[in-house]
Amino acid sequence: MPRRVDVLFVDVSDEVGGAERVSTLASRALPDSLRSRRIQVRDVRSKSPLLTAARGLCLAGKVALLVRRRRVRCAVLNNQKAFFFLAAACRVAGARVVYHEHSYQSSSLVRWLTQLQIWAFSDQVICVSRFMADRHFVVNRDKVTVLHNGFDLPAVAARAGETDRVQICCHSLLRPWKGQDLLLEALSRIPEQRLVVHLYGFGPVVGDGQDAAERSSYERRVRELARAAPPKHEIVFHERLPDAFEHMSEEADIVVVPSRSPDPFPTTVIEAFAASKPVIAAAIGGIPEMVTDRESGLLFDPGSARSLGDRLSELIADRGLRDRLASNARRTYESLFTAERFTSAYTGLIESLCW
Repeated sequence: MPRRVDVLFVDVSDEVGGAERVSTLASRALPDSLRSRRIQVRDVRSKSPLLTAARGLCLAGKVALLVRRRRVRCAVLNNQKAFFFLAAACRVAGARVVYHEHSYQSSSLVRWLTQLQIWAFSDQVICVSRFMADRHFVVNRDKVTVLHNGFDLPAVAARAGETDRVQICCHSLLRPWKGQDLLLEALSRIPEQRLVVHLYGFGPVVGDGQDAAERSSYERRVRELARAAPPKHEIVFHERLPDAFEHMSEEADIVVVPSRSPDPFPTTVIEAFAASKPVIAAAIGGIPEMVTDRESGLLFDPGSARSLGDRLSELIADRGLRDRLASNARRTYESLFTAERFTSAYTGLIESLCW
């Protein structure tokens, strides 16, 4: 007989972002009394609705068989795609269902369909921010727990910094709503400042669906803006590196999170805090729950290149402000965003469903 799996974690994604890292951390943190397994499968969506439906049904059948054969007690569906395609299958196969909500849904239709699925199939919903809970869950609030993400990130030595140029890092998935183009537009407003700008998330495009096509188009736009950057700005493109935290720790004077649309709870902010880096971030989504303006970072008006440019100019010119924000950053991480704090609360939720 196949070995029993008490908790099954499922991600449907072509990439490894903050949500996938949280899933990996949570699956490894469960006590020995709960046997866990984590699987990550490719995004089943395609440009063709029929192909998407066929892939989704095939995936649901495979996961349902796994749940039944391994006598899974609890299935943790770690993103909206996993929940949409697999919630019913996991419940019918006999598992309790946890939906861990990491992504903002701009479509009201998708939000209400998700609400209906939660009512029918989910035992527990974990939201990464109060913003997400308030925006997405008008009903089913009794099932919702807000739990901020946390990661195990070491303290790093302070970077000496160069006297003649400032290093700026922007590390996130390459998507239009993440705002890499907004950062380059904002930097064009300070052409006389010597800057090195590190943009992460570039590299081979995976998949054949709408996300892949959108990313390819957006990458072309960002590279065009980079080519038009002022002569004193050096734009450096990086792939989405597994050791991006270490790279950011070594290179960055300032970390920018220029999200155009509601960002639920960006991992980059936590990484910047852990690395003692001053943060400039859009005041949108769950970010104001992470960044206290002028204490742990600077907030700017979402979507405004002028506002972002003004904050960059201020922080570049004021070394004392940079040092104060950097000093507060690590303390913020240690009090709010450690892996120990996150996994303790997460494990308690899962154990309550399994016993």
